[in-house]
Amino acid sequence: MPVSTRDLNEQRSPGAALARPSLIDRWLRFVQRQRAPYWFTYLILFILESALIHALSWLDGWLPRFTFEPLLLLFPLWLWGPLTILTWLNQTATSVVPDFGRLLELDEEGVERAGGIHHHADARRAAERRVLGGDLCAAFCTHL
Repeated sequence: MPVSTRDLNEQRSPGAALARPSLIDRWLRFVQRQRAPYWFTYLILFILESALIHALSWLDGWLPRFTFEPLLLLFPLWLWGPLTILTWLNQTATSVVPDFGRLLELDEEGVERAGGIHHHADARRAAERRVLGGDLCAAFCTHL
């Protein structure tokens, strides 16, 4: 028998409230709603920040004008790299929520609320992500 979110909310303690999305969650949703793929958005932001840092270094005199310093790419990489990974993980996780919804016997409303999903991922893409995720997990777990 499918469980509705109303039933789940009644089972929770009366003082428990849903947490508001963090700024990072809001940013990830904003990037995923864009027309361009998320990786392209982050690539453009990486290039813009790298150019800005180089321009400021040239203006400050820290670097001779129009020279490229690869070390300055670390700062944009530290910012946009983890956000790219988080966006990929978020997209992968939300694409398999309908599968887990069936296992947890959630109705459509429960699945949408759990993952913010309004459509089901096609089976082939979901299978590819499961295989890729399993390979990544095996690679990381064997090196721990």
